[in-house]
Order: sequence, then C-alpha cells, then structure tokens
Amino acid sequence: MTPLAIVLAAMSIAYSPTLTSAQGAIRLRLEHASHPIPPAAATVIVYVPQRFDPARDFRWIIFLHGYGGCATALVGSGGMACAPDPPLRRGFGLGPQADRVSHNVLLVVPQLTWLERDGDPGRFDEDGFARAFLNEAVERLRSTLGAGAPTDWNMPVTLVAHSAGFQTTLAIAVHGDLGSRLDSIVLLDALYGRAHQFAAWAASDPQRRLLSIYTGRGTTRRQSLLLARMSEIAPTRSASLALLRPAFEQQRVVVAPSLLGHEQLARELFSDMLRLVAE
Repeated sequence: MTPLAIVLAAMSIAYSPTLTSAQGAIRLRLEHASHPIPPAAATVIVYVPQRFDPARDFRWIIFLHGYGGCATALVGSGGMACAPDPPLRRGFGLGPQADRVSHNVLLVVPQLTWLERDGDPGRFDEDGFARAFLNEAVERLRSTLGAGAPTDWNMPVTLVAHSAGFQTTLAIAVHGDLGSRLDSIVLLDALYGRAHQFAAWAASDPQRRLLSIYTGRGTTRRQSLLLARMSEIAPTRSASLALLRPAFEQQRVVVAPSLLGHEQLARELFSDMLRLVAE
C-alpha cells in the first residue's frame, strides 16, 4: 500500500466499518451541498485510486447515482452501512474498480437524494453550482492531501450517470458552468428521457463525446435508439470495450446494448468506462 493510501485508510467513512476495500476514500462535508443529508453523512466522497500520481495530468470522474443511492455503498464493496441501523447494502465497488485501471483519475461521488426514489438534481440545477461544488472540494482536498495534492486541478471532467442520475447529469451539462472541461458523458442504463437535449449537448462541440449503454427492451433502449437516430449514427453491436473504443474515438455519440442487468452495469463495467474515457 502506498503512503497516501495508508493515510486515507485512516479516514473512515461514517457508518462504514467494512470499507477496507475503499482505502482511498475521503469523505467531505461541503457547504455546497446539493441535497439535504443526515448530519453524519458525507456531501461527497472522493476516491483517490492506489495508482494516482499527483505529478501527472488526470481526469475527474463524477459518478451520479440513481434512486435510493448512497455514496458510501457506491464506493465500497461488500456489505455497506449507509445509516446507523441495518440493513446493510451491497456495495457497487466503484473505488476498487478505479484501483484496477492504470489511468490517472480522481473519482467524485456526490450524495444526491438520500436513500429515496427521487432523481431530482437539487441545487445542481442552479447556474454555476457544479463549478462551486467542485471548487470547494478542491480546496478541501488540497489541504487534506498536502504534499500528495496535484499542483493543477483544472483538468477535464467526465460525468458518469447510472439510472435516474441522468437528470443531474443533464443539469450539470446545461447549468454547471464547467465549460470545455466537461468533454464526455457516459450513461449507464440511464437515458430515461430528454434524448434530444443530450444529442444537442454532444452536437454543440466537436470535442464532446456521449455514450449511452442500455439494457433490456424498455425506456432506456427506446431513448438510446432515438438518440442514435437524431445523431445519425448506427448503434454499436455491443458494449464490449473492443467495440466501444474505436466508435468513441470516431463519433461524438455512441449507443450500445449490454446483456448485463441494470445494476450490473455499474458494478462490472465501470472500470471499462474509466479505461475508455481516460485514454
């Protein structure tokens, strides 16, 4: 374990005695909170992968959860406690997945609606809120990481949405004031609506990339195929990294089906998405 990981391992996440698989997790309470959360919960969890090199350029990966989401469970693996009382939740393992890739990324998991079936973007729908949120997180990280902090934080941003997280993703894309830094969006079975707005976002800048992976034959499939038609592209045959990589390099918009289940996409494909956008 690196010295940085050892320091971060000591920073336990509230309600999470089993967070041994997320040793690079830093929990932050920010003034810029997007949603009301319990006093002991984190506004955002930032995960510093074991291979993170502060001397190199990196990419921000902001993961936006869907219904009932809990940042602690998203980052960790195994049984995760999101509240003082049971039940435990099965972690998505986003942190350990980030550890498996060699690319230089910082993972940011904001806590949106607290354990509710609600995809409302909260204050992320306000002009400039996402920029203020990220700037405050940077100031806190700078002091927390000390000598291990990057010297330049003004790095590109990718939004990764799962399920109902598409609403917050679109709010950040439209109102976040992140400018050219926000150059890619990944939707993991998350395109439940507003395909035309996502298509317009991708079409407005040749440097932007948008990927929508869908499962089954429901709403996300219909909306993803609509997105493909509006963008005048053919869907990629499958969501394998070998097929997605050339499409992502050549097209502004990529649409692909997956045989994985709704939650499996985040639990099993997230590391591939990191490899795709961070290259």
